[in-house]
Amino acid sequence: MKTKIATALAGSAFLLSLALPVFADTNTTTTTTAPPVDVACVQNAIEKSDTALIAAVDAYAISVKAAIVARKDAEKAAWALTEKKARREALRTAGRDFRMTMKTARTALHQAREAAWKGYKTDRTTCHVRGSDGESERSGDAQI
Repeated sequence: MKTKIATALAGSAFLLSLALPVFADTNTTTTTTAPPVDVACVQNAIEKSDTALIAAVDAYAISVKAAIVARKDAEKAAWALTEKKARREALRTAGRDFRMTMKTARTALHQAREAAWKGYKTDRTTCHVRGSDGESERSGDAQI
């Protein structure tokens, strides 16, 4: 019994050794080199995305300032009311309006940041930048 198994294994190994050269890769591999990175293009992409990001942060700051001023004026006016129920409602409205304005400002900032980052990634591709070169250094934008 052991001889039959050993003979079968030896025969299988022999047949496999005849078939292996058929599966060998006979193609010669050619290496293609990626085009060089266009440094000026990358610099323009950075300029474009960061300028858009600066504009978004400026717009956010203006919105926040306007929201604070509006809340301040509404709260001062509410405290001038003599009727307790009307004052409470005016204060609630001032707070609600402030929160809604802040939420809208944050959403606009987030969308502008995402658009700037997406544009930067697209521009990097046209500049022949491959992989994650420099992306981790720019990931701090997520903190904005």
